[in-house]
Amino acid sequence: MELEKRYQATMLRSKERKEALQVQISDLERENDMQAKLLKALDLRSLTLRKHQLEESLPILEASSRSPEGGRDLKGKDLEISILR
Repeated sequence: MELEKRYQATMLRSKERKEALQVQISDLERENDMQAKLLKALDLRSLTLRKHQLEESLPILEASSRSPEGGRDLKGKDLEISILR
C-alpha cells in the first residue's frame, strides 16, 4: 500500500515536471520564432539601406563615366565617388 502511494506520488511529480518542461519548450520556441522574425527584418532593413546608398551613388558614377576627362566633370572639378560610406 505504501509502495503504491509513493509510486503514484512519483508519477504525479514526473507528470508535473513534464508539463512544466513542455511549457518552457513552447516559450522557447515562441521566443526563437520572434528572434528569427526580428533578424529577418533587420537583414531586410540593412539591404534596403544598402540599396538606397547604391542608388544615390549611381548618378555620380554615370556622370563620371560620361565626362570627357574620365573622372572630372565638365568644369574640371574632380567628382567625388563614394560607393561605400
